[in-house]
Amino acid sequence: MKRAGHLGILLDVGQSATRIHRACTVDVDNNQCGSTGFKETGRVAGNVAGGFVGAGTAYVACNMIFGLPSAGSSLLWCGIVVGASSGYIASNIASGYFEIKGEVLYETLISLRD
Repeated sequence: MKRAGHLGILLDVGQSATRIHRACTVDVDNNQCGSTGFKETGRVAGNVAGGFVGAGTAYVACNMIFGLPSAGSSLLWCGIVVGASSGYIASNIASGYFEIKGEVLYETLISLRD
């Protein structure tokens, strides 16, 4: 399970690198290179942080609620069902939020430079 998380992060970073490369080399006409770099970095950071926090929080809460009555089998179900789904949802929310914040940061830095 741990390796699957690492693989997911690797694929997400690869996707972001591809988007940045495309914006900076293929789609040069639209002048989105810098903005795409900030947005994609924010998206990946939010994805990883949101997944970590969401899954961890949900896993602990689930085990606190169901751990005692289920005599230990909640460890498996809380990890698979609640942890994975909460991590996925939180990572999507955080990734969108940090992508927007990355763009705002880029626009702020550009306005300060000019």
